[in-house]
Amino acid sequence: MGAVVIAGGALGLWWGRGGEEEPEAEDREFAVAYIPPDPSAPRQVELRAGGVVLEVSLTWSVNGRPGEDLRALPAEPVVLEAGRGDLVLFNVRMPDGGSGEVTCQILVDGTTVASGRAVGPGAMASCEGTAP
Repeated sequence: MGAVVIAGGALGLWWGRGGEEEPEAEDREFAVAYIPPDPSAPRQVELRAGGVVLEVSLTWSVNGRPGEDLRALPAEPVVLEAGRGDLVLFNVRMPDGGSGEVTCQILVDGTTVASGRAVGPGAMASCEGTAP
């Protein structure tokens, strides 16, 4: 009678012979199989705007679905959902007559997929990325 036992993260064989008892259940460690994330699950997209101006105009599109907002900086990120392979576009524009720097950043599930910056009067930072 034989059994495969994983103990301490190493695979070993235990053979029950002549009075030896199988290890107690609480003394065993079992490996947990890696289950990849569901590829059809929505991705969390964060659009972050920054800069050295007081107010910015934000425009975005996720797979053709548009959105826009006027925000004061520093601004909270715009949080959206996107499907795998969706195209994400994001623009941060300073008001007419403004000067300084504006930045944009697209994060998908916490990972930066695009960033940009622009400097000068009426500058617009543009980002484009795909949700993996």
